[in-house]
Amino acid sequence: MTNNLKRDLQPTLLNLSIIIPVYNAEATLRRCLDSIFCASNRHFEIILINDGSEDKSIEICREYKQEHPDIVKIIDQPNLGVSAARNVGIDNAQGKYIIFEDSDDYFCSGILDNLELENSEADWELYNFEPETNETIVNDELVEAKNKIPYYEKILYGDRSSNGVINTNYRVVWSKIYKRDIIVNNDIRFPVGIPIGEDMLFNIAYVAHSNVFRYHTAKMSVYCDNPSSAMRSDKDVDKMIENNKSFTIGLKEYLNELGIIQAAPWLYYDRVVLDSVGGYAISKKMVNATNELVQAVKFSSSSSKLKWHKEVAKRLSKKQFGIANFELAIISGGKKIKHLGQSYK
Repeated sequence: MTNNLKRDLQPTLLNLSIIIPVYNAEATLRRCLDSIFCASNRHFEIILINDGSEDKSIEICREYKQEHPDIVKIIDQPNLGVSAARNVGIDNAQGKYIIFEDSDDYFCSGILDNLELENSEADWELYNFEPETNETIVNDELVEAKNKIPYYEKILYGDRSSNGVINTNYRVVWSKIYKRDIIVNNDIRFPVGIPIGEDMLFNIAYVAHSNVFRYHTAKMSVYCDNPSSAMRSDKDVDKMIENNKSFTIGLKEYLNELGIIQAAPWLYYDRVVLDSVGGYAISKKMVNATNELVQAVKFSSSSSKLKWHKEVAKRLSKKQFGIANFELAIISGGKKIKHLGQSYK
């Protein structure tokens, strides 16, 4: 059920916690923090988790703490990774709402003075971001999510929007506002030890306990594409394979707990294949590793397996990753699906 918002909500920053993991961010951290302190309304807290930085990041954190002692909190810890850092931030947050921001991104001008949280019915507030895609929305909208499976699919495929409803990315946690009570009461945390996809797993768990989403036309964050980020820094194929397997195991556990594998098993197995095809199509090692994962699939019925194959073929037939005539051996009843740019029959 979708309704255009017609209420006059008063902008507020009351009870907002902004959680920022910091790791070797001396080049961008001031820009990020300055974009927050541009706001005239200061009813928020900033939680900086210095995750074992080896540069001058901690000194910068202390500068802002000294200037804004009632707003800035610093947590200094050994390098445990972004998931552990965000979890520490959650444990120390006091606000009714939580925003997760990365230290190399920054907030759009004026956005923090115009958040519409007071009396909002939404469990999850989703904003636009920079840079823009070609898709926009006309009005802010409240959406009641009765069928969660479409939202799980949006999270797993964050680059696929919902019929142009919003220019957002469901798989990441930035440019979104979360209710702390939902996170804390349901023990939702970022998975530690999974080097990729931790945002997706967090959002899947959060959506499971949320019912109303609100889409905003306004842009919240400027996303800065960092070529040296953890997602891109490791070019070793064997490491990529291990990262993919770690995420695959974590994803299966999450979807099993939520009952989604039983309701829509193809969501999980489609994700396994497309992750490998999309990122590492040139590597035969990756193909073989993906095939091993697929062969370990335990479907509840043959009809589920058939549905999965059709879904995989349908998506790949659209050449979403620009891959043509790439062979990925998927064993099913003695048959192989080849040339994934073609449709499956």
